[in-house]
Parts: sequence; structure tokens; C-alpha cells
Amino acid sequence: MKLSFNNYMKGKELFKETLPLNENEELYDINERYNEYLKQNNYSIDNLVLEKSNLIKRYIGRKIIQNNAKKYANAYRDWKFIDVEIRREKLDKKWSDLDKPQKEKIIERWGIKKDAAKDKLDAIVDRMDTIAKSYGVEEYAKDARSKAKLKAVEEVMKHAEKVFTESQKEALEEEHKNIKKTEEEAKKARIKAEKEEEKIKNKTEAMQDEGWVSVKKDEEVDEDKWEIVDVGDKKMKKKIDTDKKDGESDKKDK
Repeated sequence: MKLSFNNYMKGKELFKETLPLNENEELYDINERYNEYLKQNNYSIDNLVLEKSNLIKRYIGRKIIQNNAKKYANAYRDWKFIDVEIRREKLDKKWSDLDKPQKEKIIERWGIKKDAAKDKLDAIVDRMDTIAKSYGVEEYAKDARSKAKLKAVEEVMKHAEKVFTESQKEALEEEHKNIKKTEEEAKKARIKAEKEEEKIKNKTEAMQDEGWVSVKKDEEVDEDKWEIVDVGDKKMKKKIDTDKKDGESDKKDK
């Protein structure tokens, strides 16, 4: 049985609801399980789905980025919030009763905690960069991360207002200003990339209606039999009409 692209995507959403998912299960694992399920139940993905495989891939990539952006926002907030906690401790009356070695020990403990928080943050960044590159959603990932960082910093600013020194406040405000600028630029780049993706999708659909099909990865195409054109990041081919070609050759000969 053949599936249209829309039915394929709708089916996958329903299939996900039947799985006992946990936080560690990634969407690409679900995609493989869903395709296996279709094979077992004698469903075949028609040409329309195959032609849009890159769109499906980017769709899955965006979903994974969304999940990781939430983790990034929390991790960034936790990392920056340690500075707030340090200031609160230093402003506490008990701080002045401590001797120098005691204070140094507490500061060292906070330093270890902050390093661990930064390591966690860096791991999420690496994960997002890998997914973005693998799934072709780099601009989407940059925008998602910028939004997440902006949200995290704005949350920290609320708590920092009463405890930060003037220089710390100024530094945080400058960071917020720069992040906001980066987020605006990332948003523009994402919108531009999405418009280009929509343009390629429409062109691909129009070409499919005219008999064009995608060239598979590592496929060797006989250019004497097939016409080949680039469409976005892939190639498409269409069988050359030999009768028409022979007719044009006869006219040239005459």
C-alpha cells in the first residue's frame, strides 16, 4: 500500500503516541522504528515521500533541536545563576564572621560547581551543533539557541538586580544586549533559510509533476539517457526523450 507524504507524517505522529518513550530516546530512533513498522505491515513509501526525504530529515532535526534548546536554556541559566548565589552568600551576615581560609574554601567549592555547570552547557552545545550539521538545520539551531540564551539571561537578571555589584550589573546588561542582537540576526537568517527551503520544495514538486525524480546518493547516472539538474542540495534527473532528440538531429542534418 502506498502512502502520501501527509499520511506518512500523520502516521508517524500517531505511531509516536503508541511508544513508551523516555527522555533519552531521540526522534531519529523513532523514525527508524516507524519505517520498520511500515515495512512489516506491507506499506511502501511512494516517490513523493522519497523525493521529500530531505524535508523529513530537516523536520526531525528541528524537533531534536527544540528539545535540546530547552535543555540549553536551563543549563545556561543554572551556570549564570551560580554568580547570583555567590553574591548572596557574600552578602549574608555570616560571611563577615568567616576567616580567610574558610572564605577561600567556599569560593573554591563554588568554582568547582560553576565548572561542572559549564561542562554540562558545553556538552549540550556540542550536541546541538552535531544535530544541526547532520540534519541540515544550522540556521534553525542558531536561532533556537539564541532565543534560549536570551530567555535564560533575562531570568538571571531579575534575581541579580538586588545582589549584583554595579560592575556585575553592567556586564550582565551588556551581555544581554549582545545576545539580543545575535538573536535578531539569527532570526533573519532562519527566515531566509526557510524561504529558500520553501522555494526548493515548490520547485521540486513542480518538476515531479513533469516526470523528474531525485538522484540517489552515490547513484551513477548515464547522461546520454538522463537529463540532470541541481535543485538545492540534491540533483534531479529526467529521462531524455530519444524520439524528440532524434527528430531535432534530423532537422539539423537537413
